[in-house]
Amino acid sequence: MMKSKIETSQNILNSAQGFLRIERDGLRALEAQLDEHFVTAVQWLLSCRGKVVVTGMGKSGHIGRKLSATLSSTGTPSLFLHPGEGVHGDLGVVARQDVVILLSNSGTTEEMLQLLPSLRSIGCQTVSITRDPSSPLATQVALHISCQVPKEACPLSLAPTTSTTALLALGDTLALCVMERRRFTPEQFALYHPQGALGRRLLTRVEDVMLPKDRLPLVAPGLSLRQGVVELAHKRLGLLIIVDETQNLLGVFSNGDLSRLLEDPTHDPNVDWPRPISGWMRTDPLTVAHDSMALAAKELMQENSVLTLVVTDSNNRVYGAVQLYDILRAGI
Repeated sequence: MMKSKIETSQNILNSAQGFLRIERDGLRALEAQLDEHFVTAVQWLLSCRGKVVVTGMGKSGHIGRKLSATLSSTGTPSLFLHPGEGVHGDLGVVARQDVVILLSNSGTTEEMLQLLPSLRSIGCQTVSITRDPSSPLATQVALHISCQVPKEACPLSLAPTTSTTALLALGDTLALCVMERRRFTPEQFALYHPQGALGRRLLTRVEDVMLPKDRLPLVAPGLSLRQGVVELAHKRLGLLIIVDETQNLLGVFSNGDLSRLLEDPTHDPNVDWPRPISGWMRTDPLTVAHDSMALAAKELMQENSVLTLVVTDSNNRVYGAVQLYDILRAGI
């Protein structure tokens, strides 16, 4: 019984590895087919003054949605048009300055061919991607890109498998070549993915995560040390922010400063508690501008082993405070 199970498992693995080899061979064949038609398509997308409309039926349509999404997220405005809906009014989204990419493995899909007369009348640039350069779709558009594979991985040679893998890879390659030549930056990528990890890291500013000024323990320099300690415990920020009458930052007094004071053998509570807190404040605290990136604030805190930064404006007035905990909670 155990031997039978091992043989069965090995048979499954052999089949899986064989299917992957077929798909791998398909990608290798695709690599060899790239020619000047592909180069022209990249140039058309780069110079497109409108948007890129991608259309396809069935499995090619699924790949088309992926291609359109990849283009949009990498700096090329794009949308997907279902060919069946297109011939019933949705072709209105296509304009003369657009580039339309038509995907069809066979190049004979009726719904795709029905789009061509209207696309010619609109006057947009048209690019088809099929396996057959002599197919109706390939010969009736302005530019054709070949996407041929030696065989489908499907044992029956019926289900689109290697062909859809190749089409997906070719679409990615087209989008990435355009992205590379646009010199698309991580900051631009983050702009289109504001809720992704990269977007939060590169777009979130200090003012987006800071505590506002009205929630801070702002105290005058003449406040007694005793009163300051009470305020320190009450606001729970971990530090007092000492300001003048115009709320210019003068210094800070933190929980760490209080601990060091209490451990100082020369400290006399009877003498020190009534004195102004300005006598113990640090006059050179780390600060950050309100429009700084939260990632930079996080790195500054980690480098200096502090948990809170005072946020100031260009005139050194207190604007807020940002805590490491709030930056981490924002996913930065």
